[in-house]
Amino acid sequence: VIARLRPRDVELAHRLREIAEAEGAPGRTAATSALVELTASYAAALENASSHDERALLLSLLGATARPDSIDVLLRYLGGEAEDDHPAVKQAAARGLADAVRVVRFTADQLRGLGELLDGPQPEGDPAARAILVDVLGRATLGEDQALTVFNDLIGRTPKGDPADLYGAEKSRLLRAAALYESSRSLGEAGWPGMIE
Repeated sequence: VIARLRPRDVELAHRLREIAEAEGAPGRTAATSALVELTASYAAALENASSHDERALLLSLLGATARPDSIDVLLRYLGGEAEDDHPAVKQAAARGLADAVRVVRFTADQLRGLGELLDGPQPEGDPAARAILVDVLGRATLGEDQALTVFNDLIGRTPKGDPADLYGAEKSRLLRAAALYESSRSLGEAGWPGMIE
């Protein structure tokens, strides 16, 4: 019923996502089905959106549904060839990815696309969106805890404080560097050129 109404409510999408993820939750199948239908509905509405504000809302909703199809749509609204170059739209797409990365596993192609948004031929130029993407890539490749473990191994220390306090504004960059290092290291000799010296 909810999917047929097509509500544009981020909190409702989050609530459906919680139900869909909960083991043994009543309505789990219905919530998952509603999220799938809402994702398709939001993606279709995005094609016909007439304003930057409407696009930004729909991108936020796609991030909240956190379906694999949402990631592909969100990626299209970022980078030098984004479907809408308005900063509010790009930032909403980046925030949508940050919302989704908490629960959805990115495919290898999606990770590659995310990396190209940072280091490819048509990178994301909006500083706010770019900062969010750095964090998303670190979380998508390893997850924050694993990236911190890799970084601590690299520096040879295990700090006891809160990483946000210890690393401050550099935390996202350090996590991204650790994630890229680990990805390159896992490739063996083929990954040596990408490893941090």
